[in-house]
Amino acid sequence: MPREDTQSQQKMKEHNSMLLLNMIRREAPISRAELACRTRLSPTTVSMLVEELLEKKWVVETGAGSSGSRGRKPIMLEINGKGGCIVTVEIVSNGCICSLYDFCLRKLRSVRMKQSGQMSRDIIEEIRVLLHEQRVALSRLVAISIIFPGIFEAETGHILFSSVIPTELLERDLPDKIRKGFPKVRVIMDNDTRMMTLAESFSEGYVPGTNMLAINIDEGISAGVILKDEYDDIKICNALEAGHIVIERNGRKCKCSNQGCLEAYCSVNALLRDLNEQAGVELPYEDVWGSEVNAESLAKAAGLYQAGDPGVRKVMGEYIFNLCCGLFSIANLFDVRAIHIGGRIMALGEHFLDEVRKTLAEQFRFVKSGEVVIEQSHSGYETIRQAAVRTAMDLVFSSH
Repeated sequence: MPREDTQSQQKMKEHNSMLLLNMIRREAPISRAELACRTRLSPTTVSMLVEELLEKKWVVETGAGSSGSRGRKPIMLEINGKGGCIVTVEIVSNGCICSLYDFCLRKLRSVRMKQSGQMSRDIIEEIRVLLHEQRVALSRLVAISIIFPGIFEAETGHILFSSVIPTELLERDLPDKIRKGFPKVRVIMDNDTRMMTLAESFSEGYVPGTNMLAINIDEGISAGVILKDEYDDIKICNALEAGHIVIERNGRKCKCSNQGCLEAYCSVNALLRDLNEQAGVELPYEDVWGSEVNAESLAKAAGLYQAGDPGVRKVMGEYIFNLCCGLFSIANLFDVRAIHIGGRIMALGEHFLDEVRKTLAEQFRFVKSGEVVIEQSHSGYETIRQAAVRTAMDLVFSSH
């Protein structure tokens, strides 16, 4: 048989195995017959692949289910939570959060660690402590997923840049050091924005098969898109530099050194600055990611906005138009049909979303007809970590 055909068959087998695993993960307990019906795979194929999953101890049989006929009752299947564990390492501005999950996405333990000069050493020690405390054998740890807020080399995971973490605190070879600490464990490097986007696609608010933009507006702007194929599988899940779409020629100087970027007009700091300068209010702010000062000022701004303060509403009208310029460009580029907005900006409330919807509907014309749904983001820190666990499981399962 030609090598290309063999590779194609292997790829199809991996795809079908992942299809079954994800179906079991979402719909458990579920029978082989139901799997065949829902996935449209033949009963023979389902039985063969399920047997392999049982041998690998990734799924378990949980007993007989109910049957609508007098025939033999089906044997139900579930993901084997004890089949393995995954650790997520979420890098944040002042340290990291290490969390231990089983295969059923149950969080067994989570620990927050402060930034130090030897973060990799501290992470390795903390992971060993987590495993010991939960009585999890090292052999059951199948992956470590590092969620990083910045840019890194795709092949090596070598850290290049982060707008959240000061340059002097970046440990650029962090993935390599953790791999040396756990040589038999798969270490995965992923972007926090991509995980946020995936988390949105797993949420109840996501309509299957819809191209979606997820955008978080904080002291910076992060966004990603989910594009689906004809089988409703994720074709593309990419983080976007949405904050650096130029919306104003020769506009404000951005931190990236360009002029007129969306982030220079629509970050939380930019909004607070404009409110101070143009609406005559006094709201302290600072250019620090995750600043409590900014959170308190934004809450006060929300009160003024919802109360109908004329000066604040005028500034907000300009802010929303600028934001819509960026949303409109991305939506047209990727044929986005749903936009989920999250981050600190949502302190402005549902009224803010209503104004975004109204501005897009009245002042912009999308290339393709049809409604673009605007919703508040459904993801949070926990769902983002769970998205990283799911991604790690997919990579581990597909490579065995």
